[in-house]
Amino acid sequence: MTTPPDGRRADVPASEPSRHVVVTGASGWLGQNLLRALVGRRDRVRCLVPSDGDTAPLALLGPEGEVVVGDGRDPATADRLFDAVPA
Repeated sequence: MTTPPDGRRADVPASEPSRHVVVTGASGWLGQNLLRALVGRRDRVRCLVPSDGDTAPLALLGPEGEVVVGDGRDPATADRLFDAVPA
């Protein structure tokens, strides 16, 4: 393993992971499994789904889960998805 010029190991994150997470594609198989892994490990999990009909499986998220319905290509949806998410 090589060491970067700043002396930090390449496989060690520079900072703590964010306590807030945004997941796109949350209604799909991979997205739902990712959500299950994140719930309880993060303070807030915000999910993007394409339609109201895709929100039922996300009810398992609990109080830290939040669903945003819309198209990720739409700037207004992206604004809602990332609103108040710390950088």
